[in-house]
Amino acid sequence: MSVLTTTNEFKAYLMRRRRELTIAGEWSEDPAENARRLEADLMAMMQENNLMKTCWVATKVRAEMKDFFKVITRDRECPACGGKYYGDPAVSRRDGRELCPLCGLREALEDAGVSAEQASETITKLGS
Repeated sequence: MSVLTTTNEFKAYLMRRRRELTIAGEWSEDPAENARRLEADLMAMMQENNLMKTCWVATKVRAEMKDFFKVITRDRECPACGGKYYGDPAVSRRDGRELCPLCGLREALEDAGVSAEQASETITKLGS
């Protein structure tokens, strides 16, 4: 496993970990339990990669990731498509609503002049 060095890399690791747990059927209905599990997984990964050499690193990561644990452990419903998603939302440029990442991408493509049909094709390719 490569050494993670930025907050975004830690977030990507946690998103992959949630996907793995969901696919394995090990994702709980209890957000607090999921947050504890993800934090323990993150700390174990940091230990394996010698990122725990100082208390400062562990404390800094925990502080930066605290809010992200709340975001990643609860499902959200997209107001545009009605689908469930987790993680960071996209923010609509049109009305400020929080959308699922795919609807956010669709809106951005349409605002950039891409036809609705082309936008749907692109999103279908990305989603599969």
